[in-house]
Amino acid sequence: MDVLEETTDPKPVTHQSDNALVFRATITSIMKNICESVSEEEFSKCLTYLSSKPAIVGKLHKILMKDMYESMETELEEILSDLNLASGLGKLKELTAETTRRPDEIAWRPPGNVKEHLRTLDAMKIIAESKKLEEILSNLEAENTLLRERVKEKRSLAHKVEDRVTRAFKSGSLSLSHMEKTSESMQNYLKILGND
Repeated sequence: MDVLEETTDPKPVTHQSDNALVFRATITSIMKNICESVSEEEFSKCLTYLSSKPAIVGKLHKILMKDMYESMETELEEILSDLNLASGLGKLKELTAETTRRPDEIAWRPPGNVKEHLRTLDAMKIIAESKKLEEILSNLEAENTLLRERVKEKRSLAHKVEDRVTRAFKSGSLSLSHMEKTSESMQNYLKILGND
């Protein structure tokens, strides 16, 4: 619809920054879309008592759109004349220039769930690394258990060898003394026999 173009006069634009001009153009386009969102037919459906007079409905529709657009434009002018808006748009432009993210990249936002929000952003990485560490720990514990069993077997084998050596030594020392006594007694017999 071109009703707004017919009914509104272009306002002289004072010197404004590029940011303010872009803001003005965007908001003006949105306001125009809002005003034109209700067609004349829909408007006449709301005013059923005037449905028999379409010319009056058309005039009322034009007046309503014009009045709504002009009041929104007046409010926009008041907003734009505020110095804080111009400085705020300037700061926004600076922050946008300084950002490391691309404009089409979705930035992280708090999830709204406190428990999830308190979690660190690297939670998934931490969980994956802790699973790897748990796997390494379980492997090390299994190896440690095998080593303990081997050491236990070797110790028991060493104890058995030590027991055998001790028994052999004791029996050897007993038999050695016994052999010495036997040797002495045989020498005595030989002497006795040699004397006879």
